[in-house]
Amino acid sequence: MTPPSDSERSVRFGDVVMLANVASGAAIAADVEDADPRADVAPTCAVSASTRSAPAARNTWSFEKYAPPRASAFLTTDVPDDDLVRYGQKVKIALNAAAGAIDESANDESARRVKSVNRLRSYATSTTRFAKRSRFCEVALSASDAYECVFEILTPDPQKRLVSEGVPVAAGAPIVIRHCQTNQCLAVPGATVANDFGDEFEVAGHTASGAGNAYVMQGLATGKPSSMTTKAPGDVNTFVIVAGER
Repeated sequence: MTPPSDSERSVRFGDVVMLANVASGAAIAADVEDADPRADVAPTCAVSASTRSAPAARNTWSFEKYAPPRASAFLTTDVPDDDLVRYGQKVKIALNAAAGAIDESANDESARRVKSVNRLRSYATSTTRFAKRSRFCEVALSASDAYECVFEILTPDPQKRLVSEGVPVAAGAPIVIRHCQTNQCLAVPGATVANDFGDEFEVAGHTASGAGNAYVMQGLATGKPSSMTTKAPGDVNTFVIVAGER
């Protein structure tokens, strides 16, 4: 996979971008006023996909670098020195600060309210955590900086993932955003949810397509990497980074 040409703009950390889903044409958005009433370690609020094409604070995001908290033989610690977002790189996805912030408050009513960066966060499916309509992995906006906020940018074609690793991501190129903890990709499955902005699409963690176990085992027996036997995810998992002019 070749790096972006001069005419293709590379996405950089800190760029304000939209994440548009190929299947629905909707962009991931958040509503900091739609707080989750359930008790949690960190407050969360709703995430959806809006069909409004115009950029706004609630549907614009930026990528942050992720680095493991400590050195480990089982963790990749090599983080590029430049500010380019690359395929195969672990990132955090932060909401535009102009959209407001989730308030983090102590139980003590007299405690001072502190506002922090808000990031996309996904959870493994459980009896208390799941997407309301699709029942897949829940995706929310959180004031936390936990590993549940870490994603990986991949090319949609599994056969090109090995060669694309480390290549800068170009704005307008199709990508897949895989959640590192659950190994599920961000998806807009098609179900709608009603909120203060009207009917918008639900955003969930779910990989729409994958190879059968027989094909995976056959690939392992022949020494073929599993990435070469996995089918490409569907359009519900494919996003385009929409970036403005610098």
